[in-house]
Amino acid sequence: VTPVQLESVASYGPVHSPGAEICSVAASASVVATCSNDGTICLLDRAGMHLGAVLTGHKDDVRSVALATSQDGEEIVNLVVSGGRDKTVRLWDARLPSWQPVHTFEGHAGWVHGVDIGEGAGVPRIASCSGDKTVRLWNLATMQEEQVLEGHDLRTWGVSLSSDCKTLASSSSDETVRVWKRYEHILILLDANLGEGDTVLLTERRIHHSFNEKGRVFLCERVGIWRMLSVALSLCSANR
Repeated sequence: VTPVQLESVASYGPVHSPGAEICSVAASASVVATCSNDGTICLLDRAGMHLGAVLTGHKDDVRSVALATSQDGEEIVNLVVSGGRDKTVRLWDARLPSWQPVHTFEGHAGWVHGVDIGEGAGVPRIASCSGDKTVRLWNLATMQEEQVLEGHDLRTWGVSLSSDCKTLASSSSDETVRVWKRYEHILILLDANLGEGDTVLLTERRIHHSFNEKGRVFLCERVGIWRMLSVALSLCSANR
């Protein structure tokens, strides 16, 4: 395998309180967002390489942040989603001068460790995962909880939602990654035949993942060094 050479093109910081831990980072074409255990989310302007805004509202650590770009007429809108130790998921519109959350989603019974956002078929959705072992899907048209995905035996650490909101992956301290597929109006677990009940078993407790444009899920596990595995969704069971 030919190594990929990456080059640093910009450096930001410090952007949070002195000594604060940056828990998560997300980027769009124009904005970089970071979140921290100081309870804030910082938005950085990629073009000007400066701090654009500081979002406050979470009552404790902010554990995860995600970005999405939406079209409002002719205007491009940056939406920010965050999840925190206060058990909430918050949605922000970067245009609002007050920098207050557009909506606060409540329902998790534990820390929210991961969030993601997908555009869907005209109906954007947020996915979140938590120490309460669940993954939750939130509908941005109704601003309501749409579905609770249960099955993990221990706390969930990461979640990734495809841009069309039809596929979701979640990871957990139970040492599994679960892949969910939308059928009709609900998400169910995948197996090799795109049926129900599959779990991809890995050996590492914290597993990170994301989708690319080809509908594949990339799994990273920490075993001395980071390894990247590419797993076709339709072959998850056969390749484990």
